Amino acid sequence: MDTHITNRLFLGVKINLNEFNLLKISEIRRHFETDKFAWTHEEDFHITLLFIGQTNSAIFDIIDEPLQDAAFDIKKFNININRLGIFEDYKNPKVLWIGTDKSS
Repeated sequence: MDTHITNRLFLGVKINLNEFNLLKISEIRRHFETDKFAWTHEEDFHITLLFIGQTNSAIFDIIDEPLQDAAFDIKKFNININRLGIFEDYKNPKVLWIGTDKSS
């Protein structure tokens, strides 16, 4: 493996959306339809727990299995969404983010 290749690394949790959430996401998309968002497919939605940043790809194979093992027994949980924002700025949006309350 080429040790000079880097990728953005983060730890995240996959989100399974219900019908209500999908409807709200459709409303948000319609609101921003004139903007140049590259929308993520619903199956790729996630909660970022830790953003690590540009990381040497050689370590991916080293940490993948231990992380999968650590996450194996985590049970499903619910969260309360209460904030919406944009990274970069509103004139040049790059990432739409949704925040949760601290009790989630």
